[in-house]
Amino acid sequence: MRLAALLVAVFGIGAAFQLQVVLILGGSLLAVVVLLWASWRLDVAVAAQTRAYAQELATRSQLEAAIATLEARQVIRDAFVGVMSHELRTPVTTIYGAAKLLAKSPRRPELETLVEDIEEEADRLHRITEDLLVLSRAEHGLVELRPEPVLVQRLVPAVIAEVRRRHPSLDVTVDIASGLPPISGDEAAMRQVLVNLLGNAAKYGAGQPILVAARTPEPDGAVLLRIEDAGPGLPTEDLEPIFDLFFRSESNARRASGTGIGLYVVRQLVEAMGGTVTAYAVEPHGLGFLVTLRAEGDADIDEPDG
Repeated sequence: MRLAALLVAVFGIGAAFQLQVVLILGGSLLAVVVLLWASWRLDVAVAAQTRAYAQELATRSQLEAAIATLEARQVIRDAFVGVMSHELRTPVTTIYGAAKLLAKSPRRPELETLVEDIEEEADRLHRITEDLLVLSRAEHGLVELRPEPVLVQRLVPAVIAEVRRRHPSLDVTVDIASGLPPISGDEAAMRQVLVNLLGNAAKYGAGQPILVAARTPEPDGAVLLRIEDAGPGLPTEDLEPIFDLFFRSESNARRASGTGIGLYVVRQLVEAMGGTVTAYAVEPHGLGFLVTLRAEGDADIDEPDG
């Protein structure tokens, strides 16, 4: 107030008023600048907090996903240990017991039976080991194959003969179209697919006839392979999850033991070869598998003699 009075005395009322207006406007402008700066700082702080919160949410989601993956793997490991402790114990015990008996008396009357038991259980161990190798690679996304032309019409009879050694009474009808082109696949993988599918049909088909058929439908040239049995079949709701790891239908579990790995391995190998596999019901009863595989070429390949 003293300053205003002094200004009035020196410059007069008009100049003092103008100066007051200037001071008020300057103070207001300064206040606006301060407010804008404070607002900008607040926006920056809010944006930083928002980013930090978003990062926290992303980190939390990643942690939750990692925990879920670990828990799922733990479930798989627990199931694996449970299944393998049972499935491996049986053949190992049989082989060990038979070997002990032969060591004590190599010329015992049941020699032939004991040798057959050892061979059968050793073959079973081999098949389980092959499936476990695929399972281990599939879990890490490392199912790698060596693409090459594979003749289904040559491979099927060899696999049938192999499966018949375990199931002597196996009744198989082969219906493979003449001139079937080679598929683009991996022979070892294709053999494992056929062994698992035929072994599944022999084990759960209640001794009923099995059909193995192959065709090349037009116009895509893909090779369609069907393996059907005339056994009891499966409920409709089990046809899709039958390929899930460790899944076993209650009806099949009552008929025979198994690991729940074989059909999972089949799907992994078929998809690695660029194909598909599905399960379907066979009328009036039975179970079928349709494997679709890419043809290597269009050249006609005659079936081998014999």
